[in-house]
Amino acid sequence: MGKTSLLAPRDLEFARGIFSRYYSDTQIPHPLSLARREFAFAQFGSDGSGPFVRHRAYPDGGAFDKELRRLVPRHLYYSSSLYEVPGHLSMKEKKWLGAEVIFDLDADHLRDAEGRSYLAQLDLAKERFQYLLEEFLLGDFGLDEDDIDVVFSGGRGYHAHVRAEPFLRLTSMERRELVDHIQGVGFQPEQDSFETETGAIPRIRDGARTYRRLATPDTPGWKGRMARAVLKWLDDHQQVDEATMASEVLDLLSEGRPEVRRGMHRRAQTIAQHLASEKTREAIAGRQTLESFGSDENRDLFLSALARRLAIPIQGETDAPVTTDVHRLIRMPGSLHGGTGLRVLPLTRAELALFDPLRDALLPNPSGKTTDVHLLQEVDYAGPSFQLHASLGAPVRLREELALFLILRGEATVGPPPVPDSTKDGPVQ
Repeated sequence: MGKTSLLAPRDLEFARGIFSRYYSDTQIPHPLSLARREFAFAQFGSDGSGPFVRHRAYPDGGAFDKELRRLVPRHLYYSSSLYEVPGHLSMKEKKWLGAEVIFDLDADHLRDAEGRSYLAQLDLAKERFQYLLEEFLLGDFGLDEDDIDVVFSGGRGYHAHVRAEPFLRLTSMERRELVDHIQGVGFQPEQDSFETETGAIPRIRDGARTYRRLATPDTPGWKGRMARAVLKWLDDHQQVDEATMASEVLDLLSEGRPEVRRGMHRRAQTIAQHLASEKTREAIAGRQTLESFGSDENRDLFLSALARRLAIPIQGETDAPVTTDVHRLIRMPGSLHGGTGLRVLPLTRAELALFDPLRDALLPNPSGKTTDVHLLQEVDYAGPSFQLHASLGAPVRLREELALFLILRGEATVGPPPVPDSTKDGPVQ
């Protein structure tokens, strides 16, 4: 169910009017196998999102379009699954035929998103989604670009719909294995980052000592990913002084956790000294060895922290229940997000690279229609394509699509601002 703000009646009327006009004037792209899908609608209502209606099915696109224009939903969903009887109220009686594998990455779950502005969260979500797409879906899983539908969620994240035939019949447990791989579950970086040959770890002899060699950067899977990450770290820090290096190593080791950070300062300084030394750089870049860290413990600590940053953890960046759920409802591409008014926009891989949500996903407004709103809080949006700075309570005239965005986010109202309740402390929300 979509995240929604409680709206005043006048705001609900304003938003529903725009949604109604959009769905009347716009041909929403129909999903493949429409007649095999379940549909669900969260309608406008005074309780935030209104009634939630599901288990709807339509024989063709015409019937669906007619219902869409009649209901005018605040949120619109369809099933990633295909069913024999998609409209049946019993999940068992729907008779499951298969399901796309959905990867749902939302900025709300990203470990580095807290404290960032909405626009900064959108940038972070896109960066991490591109990593998920390139490294895992197209890389490790060997999918073709044509096997994946990429969609901006309309809110704070992105969806990848994998519809390759072999993936459609995967069970929930098999989908869990995909998530586990993305999380790096079972990968032990301090052991598994190195090349293996018939069960042995190749070593480079140097006098009486031997050194384990990292896997080559083009090695498939996590081994190659770790090698690339180590080499990239060196490349990114070529011109960095030791103090800066220590600070960044400390960030890596602690992952933003203050309780961990406090006990890691000395260890981070030691690791930074070795990473900054020419001896270590030459050993890593030239011979691909990691034996110049002062101790195996330091080396293993660095590798483990790097692997955590590369992984997409279960409680963080990918919503595992979405991926493993074989009966999932997902936002319908082409619909409007009821919490922002932005379009749930399908994208090509090339379009994703240049995509700017507050430029490309805003509702079209060729006539430049505007409306007056009062702000309920200070707003500060500063992006490459969108600049808005205004103070609490100030009347502002905005293009209609921008007014809709602020109203649905609970940051503005088309009516006069509410009168503060003197019996309560704090700002009116």
